[in-house]
Amino acid sequence: MGLRHFIPFAGLNLRMAGPTLGRILRTRIREGFVSANLPLLHRRTIAEKNIHEFRRGLKHEDDTLDLSEEFHRQFWGDIMLFSIDALAESGYPDQETGRRRITDTVKSTLDNLWDIYRQQQADSVEKLRRIRHCMSGPLHWWNNHAPAEDSVKRLQLFCSFVEHNFGPNSGSMKKLAEEISRGDRTRMIIDAICSFPEDDRAWNNVLKMVSAIPSVAG
Repeated sequence: MGLRHFIPFAGLNLRMAGPTLGRILRTRIREGFVSANLPLLHRRTIAEKNIHEFRRGLKHEDDTLDLSEEFHRQFWGDIMLFSIDALAESGYPDQETGRRRITDTVKSTLDNLWDIYRQQQADSVEKLRRIRHCMSGPLHWWNNHAPAEDSVKRLQLFCSFVEHNFGPNSGSMKKLAEEISRGDRTRMIIDAICSFPEDDRAWNNVLKMVSAIPSVAG
């Protein structure tokens, strides 16, 4: 089982690769597939310095935290995941699935998720406006309480992070819109989904050939 299946589409360097494999396994082994939601404890620290270690897609420079690379990997990873989820319901990858159906599924998934992402951005902008309005009042106790000064500064920094990455002028969202308009990322995902069944069969044939080779006693 461990060699038979591999993380699909790993070369695309997208998020959600593990869950995507899970959708394929669920289709293949049916009642034998079990999933569970478990608490996840991240311990991303550098032992020598005991400081936080960011994912490689996050860039931390001075007072700016740029999430754009990780954000893009997550968005296109979601497109791949939910496209496979929809296709797997009809037996993909073991049953023949035409390119037209794959294309329609990916584009429909893209349209739906892009609407969700934009709505989440609008919600974030509104929440950020409300937080800043609440913080701006000079008569609020936290603006006149010395022990709270550091906490207020940290919250202001957090707001600047949110605005930089998800605000109305977010470069990351604009880049996503440009990528969607160009269509190159969409075509890349469609091509990968179309070619996966053949890649999977080739891998399975290699495993069969390897298993047929007699072992040599030492």
